[in-house]
Formats: sequence, C-alpha cells, structure tokens
Amino acid sequence: LVDSEFPVRVNAGIGLYRLLGQPETAEALTPVLQKVLQIYLSLIDQMDNEELLMALEALIARFENEIQPFALELVQHLTNTFYKALNDEKEDEEDGEDEEKTFASSECLSAIVRIIKCELGKETVAKIEEIVFPIIQYSLTEEGTDFIYSGLDILGALISKNDTISPKLWQFFCELNYIMAGKPDELLVTNFAHLSEEKKNLIREQSTGWG
Repeated sequence: LVDSEFPVRVNAGIGLYRLLGQPETAEALTPVLQKVLQIYLSLIDQMDNEELLMALEALIARFENEIQPFALELVQHLTNTFYKALNDEKEDEEDGEDEEKTFASSECLSAIVRIIKCELGKETVAKIEEIVFPIIQYSLTEEGTDFIYSGLDILGALISKNDTISPKLWQFFCELNYIMAGKPDELLVTNFAHLSEEKKNLIREQSTGWG
C-alpha cells in the first residue's frame, strides 16, 4: 500500500480485502486503521476504480466497531468522489466511457450506506444526514434515476438509525408517494389535519415532482 509505484498500490488495495477474513490481518491493521483508510481515499482520489471502492467497503464492514472516529471524513470524501465521478461522467458521455464511472459512483454510495450501518453515535448520524441529504434529493429526480436505489438505501439506513424521522427526511415521504402514485391535480393540505404545521409546510413545498 505504500509502494512507490502507483499500480502496485492500487493492486495492493484491491487485494487486501481478500485477506480480511484472516484474524492475523485484522490484528495487524487495527493499530494503523486510520492510515490505511487514508491510503484508500488517496488512491480513489487518483483513480475512479470500482474494485478499490468495493475493497474500501469491505474494510469498513470488517472494522465496523472502529469506524466511528473516521466516519464523517469518510462520508464527506466519498460524497465528493461521487460528485466528481458524476461530473466526469457527464463530460465523457459522448466518448462512451461513462459506464465505468457510473459503477464507481454507485460504489461510493454503497460505501456510504455501509458506514451508516456501523456503530455510530446519534450526533455522528445527524451530521452524516446533512452531508448526504443532497444525494438523496438528486437520486429522486429524473436526472438522478440511475442512483435511485442507492439513494433509497441511504435513506433507509438513516431512518433505521433513529427513533424518529427528522423534519428534513420527512419531505421524502411526499416525494416517494408522488413517484409511485403520481402527484394529485389539487393537493389540499387541510386533509392532513393530524399532521403538525411543520409537516404540512413540507407537503406544500413539494410543488413539483416527476412522478
């Protein structure tokens, strides 16, 4: 992972996760976990590679009880990588090179889901929600349909981590209904008398929807 040659580091990163099932590997990695994670992020920065992202996800899964201190940095980095791959994909569409980047983008989101499912404190989960909220929004737009399943996975993982649904996530209740059943021609918020005023306002704000 620290070899001077980039291809060697990439292949080491891809191959490492195959050894994670060995107790000796986990024992050796635990004291240097932060450094190893930073190496993976550095490799991913330099190369959009689906296998590297899958290896990172496997590493996160193996050390799910130790990820808490690094969770926010990982999610922020993966979010930035997702947007970068998305922009590169749009630029390369005419060259026929977008398929691999789409896979890499999806793997970024899959790794984020894996992080959310780790042992995290509620404060950390709340901060992650702020970071990934735009991704969920994007995945539920017509332009972002390639990522709708990944977006829903992130949404589901966040909801499962909390006893109550945050006001920001509540807006997706409306959007999902519109996507599945279509938006009514006339939406009478007065029909939802049992909801708080805050939730009624969320429904009012969902004035558009491609469902």
